[in-house]
Amino acid sequence: MSQKELMVGLSSWIIADGNYPHLKRGDCASFALGFYPANSPLDIPRDWLSVNPPGADRTSMCHIEGSEYLVTAQVTHVLDYDNWWVIDAGVLMYRCGKPPEGIGPGCWVSGNLYVGIDPFDYFEHLSRYHAAPALIYDWDVMKIELETTPTIESGRMKRRDRTRRAWREVDDTKARAGSLVDEFVLHCARSSTPPRR
Repeated sequence: MSQKELMVGLSSWIIADGNYPHLKRGDCASFALGFYPANSPLDIPRDWLSVNPPGADRTSMCHIEGSEYLVTAQVTHVLDYDNWWVIDAGVLMYRCGKPPEGIGPGCWVSGNLYVGIDPFDYFEHLSRYHAAPALIYDWDVMKIELETTPTIESGRMKRRDRTRRAWREVDDTKARAGSLVDEFVLHCARSSTPPRR
């Protein structure tokens, strides 16, 4: 399966750090994709990913909401020298950090994943390794949504109330919701250009 259209997450801090310019609807942009456990930015559960689930033999990405997908993918690379790994779910994506137990090239994984723009790890550092696969794709930004989910207090921290998820369409990534770090969903179409480093 070739994944041509994706909803890709983008946190405003990635732009604020100068890693990418502001984007607007109709722009062409180049970036790699990172993947993360959905719903667990700080507390990653041990079972966030199933390894070699029964019957897994085809890649798939089923959209859940925002930039979250139910993904079945094959592991293509485990790069021990800098603790990162790559999966193929119809489009290549990477994750920094040591993979869970039992994961190696050729095995299958499945789980609910957040798919987001590479903040900087790949294009600034990882892509320079000789064995690094090409992960930077060209994308057409067709639509941009800003997350407007209300926040709730959780101890001394604020977090988004995941039971009341909401987004509104905006013209560009300069828009603000006024709470926490602004989160965007970019509706993107991948060009036919092969990925590069």
